[in-house]
Amino acid sequence: MKIIQLKFKKDKTDYLLSGTCAVGVIIFPELLITINLGDSRAVLGNIEVADGKASSKMAIEISTDHKPFRESEKERILKAGGKIERQKSPFDDKEVGPLRVWKNEEEGPGIAITRSLGDCLAHTIGVSCDPEITFRFREPGDKFIVLGSDGVWDVMSSAEVVGFVLDCEKKEETAKKLVGECRERWDL
Repeated sequence: MKIIQLKFKKDKTDYLLSGTCAVGVIIFPELLITINLGDSRAVLGNIEVADGKASSKMAIEISTDHKPFRESEKERILKAGGKIERQKSPFDDKEVGPLRVWKNEEEGPGIAITRSLGDCLAHTIGVSCDPEITFRFREPGDKFIVLGSDGVWDVMSSAEVVGFVLDCEKKEETAKKLVGECRERWDL
């Protein structure tokens, strides 16, 4: 047996405001287990077939985004001393963008999610690092799962994404085309 010792360089980077979201799905023959943290999302494409033809196409969200407007999330943030409001425009003081979690009596930084890995400062005001875990039994019509970040879901709905995937002729190019479509929509 050989023992390997790992050596790490000391890193002086301040990670107090750094964080990320994550979503994953464990696929068993009869069960899907979804693990989610933040605003990444897992969407299941389901196609019901009747008489040899697709009778219905559905986008089934198998995770739920952790956003400040969710009552259970909002309650935790407020209880921990955080506040939830939109950002103020520096030009006319009007509210802009999505709801964000803020530290009371401070201008920034505001975070648009209520759960994350990292974001140490945000954890002091109720942002949680606890993932949400859900279970779903698999059904015969379940065809594919799309895992995406807010870079997808902020510009396309779950139904649009499922329709986009179903319309792609070359399935091996689907992810690349979906990313291209989202980038194009972001540029508008």
